[in-house]
Amino acid sequence: MDIETTRNRGVCVLALAGRLSVGDGVEVLRRRFADLLDGGDLRIVLDLSRLDHIDSAGIGELVACAKRSEAKNAVIRLAVREGTAAARVLGLTHIDRMFDVYPTAEDAVAAFP
Repeated sequence: MDIETTRNRGVCVLALAGRLSVGDGVEVLRRRFADLLDGGDLRIVLDLSRLDHIDSAGIGELVACAKRSEAKNAVIRLAVREGTAAARVLGLTHIDRMFDVYPTAEDAVAAFP
């Protein structure tokens, strides 16, 4: 899995591409997300629109990211285009109820005060 990191209006946007699955994908996200929180980034958008696949380990890592962000008083939002693999998996597992979900990263960023 690849992660592109950008900043927009003081919000860190992580654009994930490829497979968020057991092994490398989950580990890459775990390390990058921890680095952001440790560095003081408290407003984060995970853009899942370019993911091809999410397995149960990937879902578990999204939940873990939510818990870690809560412990650091950070706010995490998801960007997921309707009809994508990520949108289907999030809807089926009801994980989308844990997060504020927006159709684009720009919409998610704009929702921050």
